[in-house]
Amino acid sequence: MISEYFKIFFHSYGDSVVLVKKENFTIVDFNTNAMVLHDISFEEKKEIIGKPFTVFNSTEFSSCPEEFKLVLQKIKENGKWTIYLPARTIKESVFTGKTTISLLTFDGIDYLLVVTEKKIDSINHAYTFLEKEKNKAERTKDADALLTIEFINCIINSSVDIIIASDINNKINHVSHSASSQFGYSKEEFSEMKVVDLYKDKDEYKHVEQQINSKGFFIGKITNKKKNGKLFNTYLSASLIKDDRENIIGLMGISRNIKEVKKIENEIVTSEKKYRELFENFSDAVIIVDENNTTIDINEAGKNLFEVEDNVAYNFYSFVSDKDKNVVAEKAKELRINGKVRNFEIEIIAAKGTKKNIEISSSAFYENGIFKGSRDVIRDISEKKKRETLLIQQSSTIQSIFENTSNVVIWTLDTKFNISSLNSEFIRIFRDRIGESIQVGDNFFNIISDNLKPYKPELINEMKNAYKKAQLGISQNFESVIYGSNGKQMIYETFLSPIKIKGKNKFDLACLAVDLTNKNEIELKLRKLLNEKEVLLKEVHHRVKNNLQVISSILNLQSSYVKDQMTLDILRESQNRIKAMSFIHESLYRSDDFSFVNFSSYINSLSSNLVQTYIIKHANINLELDLGDVNLSLDQAIPCGLIINELVSNSIKYAFPFNRSGKIRIELIKQGNKINLKVSDNGVGLPDNLDVENTDTLGLQLVYILVSQLDGDIKVINKKGTTFLFNFTIK
Repeated sequence: MISEYFKIFFHSYGDSVVLVKKENFTIVDFNTNAMVLHDISFEEKKEIIGKPFTVFNSTEFSSCPEEFKLVLQKIKENGKWTIYLPARTIKESVFTGKTTISLLTFDGIDYLLVVTEKKIDSINHAYTFLEKEKNKAERTKDADALLTIEFINCIINSSVDIIIASDINNKINHVSHSASSQFGYSKEEFSEMKVVDLYKDKDEYKHVEQQINSKGFFIGKITNKKKNGKLFNTYLSASLIKDDRENIIGLMGISRNIKEVKKIENEIVTSEKKYRELFENFSDAVIIVDENNTTIDINEAGKNLFEVEDNVAYNFYSFVSDKDKNVVAEKAKELRINGKVRNFEIEIIAAKGTKKNIEISSSAFYENGIFKGSRDVIRDISEKKKRETLLIQQSSTIQSIFENTSNVVIWTLDTKFNISSLNSEFIRIFRDRIGESIQVGDNFFNIISDNLKPYKPELINEMKNAYKKAQLGISQNFESVIYGSNGKQMIYETFLSPIKIKGKNKFDLACLAVDLTNKNEIELKLRKLLNEKEVLLKEVHHRVKNNLQVISSILNLQSSYVKDQMTLDILRESQNRIKAMSFIHESLYRSDDFSFVNFSSYINSLSSNLVQTYIIKHANINLELDLGDVNLSLDQAIPCGLIINELVSNSIKYAFPFNRSGKIRIELIKQGNKINLKVSDNGVGLPDNLDVENTDTLGLQLVYILVSQLDGDIKVINKKGTTFLFNFTIK
């Protein structure tokens, strides 16, 4: 979260900025200017984060509780505190620093913002002072003067610039650490050199020297040469060094590697772009407002939240809904007093009229102890509010179901099988039927064990195994038995569902049990009644079959007294039709399910019986069957069976005259809910002049009547024998 804070404010400072955690005074982060000032590389920065702030400061005030309390008190009173402190680089070079410390709070954590401005009015002046005081100190042996000289010497050495001083004869007599680093010479090697040796060529040096002699200074770009011969460009500021009597005693040059300058500038620009991009793309709205609540800056998320355009100043207070204006006014007072407010919720009305719920955290900023505005991080919680409302509604619904479901016992168990919640039905069952009280905290198995021991102690282990499996994440469903206070058995169907939480090996259990006692008793009664009805229905079909057989036998006896062949044929056809219906009832009588007839098996029996009936006269007829697995209701099986009876009978009687051989084929196919039936023969076929739909023969008339009864379609093909195609829909 600190990086989010930096992206808004951190790089708005042009000086060295260090963020320090107030709690333990450790470094949280620092900007590029701090890296330059304290001579820190990007690689070294990673190692410094988290270290005490004393790495940047030679004064140990941060470790002195009383002095540190005084600092915090001043900051609290004035909003910030400015002092002049001796600072240092990480390479222990000391320099004077104007330091301003401000107290900031972000995300509930207090920080110190330490801004340091390097106060060296003139390196040249410092060096001149150093040279003047040096001889004086050596003569007088003044300890304080020597300390001052050392201090100023450290100031020069701490500079990131290249500083080189020479005497009147151009001989180098002082260099900064940065000069040694840039040129690659040691200080001992520098003492044997002249300034001209550091230039690309003598002509350029002469030009610089002429400028200094004529104007007293030189400012411009030059080309220097390193120890290894490599050339590099610098900006040079050079001037004369004079003593108290204005006598020239040498030259002072301060320069900076142009490449390094460009590198630092690029790093600063890149860093600023980076944090600006973070600011703009932060998912929460971030706004900075002045003391009048007018926006100074707002990120993209803020514009979307408030539905506003770019480059326009808005008064935040104008968006607050009327019901929350007092809340905001009170929080504004708290902000000015405490410097921060955290996570308060209000409703706003955006520019386009959209109502939104938001959560705000604000941090104040001050100038010379005067409140100047605040930095606000705002989160849209409208969806969160909707979910919370829905959750409350769902919770109320679940609680209502939990408490008001009759005959359903609901409870939850922890990993030790202790009851963690239970509904009123659970309490009622145990009180009224078992005669025991039960409450949250009781051990479930202790209670169940006491209940089962007198009756079925072996059930306890079986139940425990099921509950243990559920604890491991495997849902369970089983019937369990408990006994009432009167010894009456009660049966419950129990469902165990693990309440799965990531990272846990054992889970709490959500348990539900439904009372099946009455249901089982009713099922037993229904099953008994159903068995009785099945027996009666079988008896009905058996008696219908027997009655039809009696009628068939009577017709058979009657035919023995008939001499007329036509009458005899009529009696035999009627007898076959009766047999066709009788086979249906016989199939149902032998079946376990009276709702349908196995029609494929029925056709097999019926057609085989017909062929056997006429076998004496027609010994050369073959029967071919291609029957799928088809079941039909009684209402459709009887008319369909009669149709097959008529068509097969006609083929046997008329398709093969003079005892000629032939074939009759029956195909039965089910496609979806459609039945396709095909009865064909390879006999002589029907007469060409026969109108099958209007014939006066009883058999074909009966076929068309039965097809109409089934709401079916029939088609006759009189080619290479006779084929009847018939289809209808299963009901």
